[in-house]
Amino acid sequence: MPYTECLILFRNAYSLLGFQEFQGKLEPAQSLKESRCVGGSIPSHATDLFQGEKMEKMKLPLVSVIMPCYNGTKHLAKTLDCMAAQTYKNIELIFINDGSTDDTEVIFRSYERRLVNEGREAVVYIKQANGGLPNAINAGLKIFKGAYLSWLDSR
Repeated sequence: MPYTECLILFRNAYSLLGFQEFQGKLEPAQSLKESRCVGGSIPSHATDLFQGEKMEKMKLPLVSVIMPCYNGTKHLAKTLDCMAAQTYKNIELIFINDGSTDDTEVIFRSYERRLVNEGREAVVYIKQANGGLPNAINAGLKIFKGAYLSWLDSR
């Protein structure tokens, strides 16, 4: 997955949670003018969640990200860099290695500790025989725990 698509995915997740991008920074929607919020209004849950607290100290909803991958060495490092750089930490990453025959596992394993150390809620690695994208996504769907769900794929 190209790096820019990964950024857009997480900007969209922030919007669902009541955050908006303002001058290059993600801020709680309540701190912005209503005209800058998606749909022209502040989500009702945003004003409850962001009453004077910093984002790092709040218990925000878990976002599960299913990442199926087959022979993804070309883009995997950039995608995992994007995941590691997210300021929203309450993310469960479910990585499904769909029978890759290249260095996909080696690259993921080199990032796994970094993702955990940077405060991700959970990092799950599943290796399975190649069954195609639908089977890989279904493997993640069976175990995800988040209130919100998204996935990154290699197309």
